[in-house]
Amino acid sequence: MKSSFLGMLVIDEMQNLQFKRTGGENNLLRFLHRLVNKLGVPLFFVANPPFDQSLIKELKAARRAESGYHHTMSVLARDSVSWNAFIEQLWQYQWTNVYTELTEELNDAIHQLSVGNIDMASRTYREAQRLAIGSMDERITVATLSAGNAVACGLSKQTEEINQVRVSIALPKGKQRRSETATVSVDKTGDITKPQHPEFSSQIIELLGAVDLSTRIREPDLFQQASEADDPIQYLRRRRVLLDDPLSELSYS
Repeated sequence: MKSSFLGMLVIDEMQNLQFKRTGGENNLLRFLHRLVNKLGVPLFFVANPPFDQSLIKELKAARRAESGYHHTMSVLARDSVSWNAFIEQLWQYQWTNVYTELTEELNDAIHQLSVGNIDMASRTYREAQRLAIGSMDERITVATLSAGNAVACGLSKQTEEINQVRVSIALPKGKQRRSETATVSVDKTGDITKPQHPEFSSQIIELLGAVDLSTRIREPDLFQQASEADDPIQYLRRRRVLLDDPLSELSYS
C-alpha cells in the first residue's frame, strides 16, 4: 500500500466477511485499526446489514468507524433533494425518437414503482425505453414505465408489492379471507400495444413480470386441439377463446 502510494482503501460488501476465518470480529477490527494507524491510509467501508451490528459491539470499534464519517443510506423520499437531483440526471439518458419531458406525474410514477431505490429506478427507466423504441409511439408514459418495471423488476415487484396494493378483508367466521387488488391508473394515450384500460392494466403488468407464467396456462395445447377439430374456428368459439363481438360480451352493462 505504501509503495503504491494508496490514498484510500475502499472495501465493498463487508457484510460477506467470514469472521471465523479471521479468528473473530475483534481480531479483524483490530487489524484494520493497526492498518490505519501504521500506514495512515483511510478506510472506507461499504456494507449492508448486519455488518453495522459488528461495529457497535465495542465502543472502540464504533468510535473509530464513525470518526471519519458515518452515513446510513436508505430509499430516497419523493420530495427529497437527492431524489429530484438523481431523476433529473437519469432522465437525460433518453434514446427514444421523441423526447418526453419529465413531469410531476412521471416523477411520481417512477418513484412509486421503484420505491425510491435508485437501482430499480434506473432499470425501470431503461426497460421502459427498450419497450417503447420501435413502436408507433415512443413517448414515455406512466403505462410505459409500469411495463418496464414489470420486466426489469419482476422478482423485486413480487417481494416489495410495488405495483399492486393488496387489502386483506376480514370475513365472518368460517369463511376464508380474500384479497382485493387496487386498480392501477394508467395513461390511455399512445401506442395501442400499451395497456389502455385501467381495469385490465394491473393484470397485464403482473403477467409481464410473472415468473410462474407456464404453470398458469391451463391448456398449453389448446390451439393444437383446435387444429385437429373439424371446424377450428367454431371450436375456439365454444371455448370462448375467440369472441366475435368482445365489446358486447365483456361489457359491464
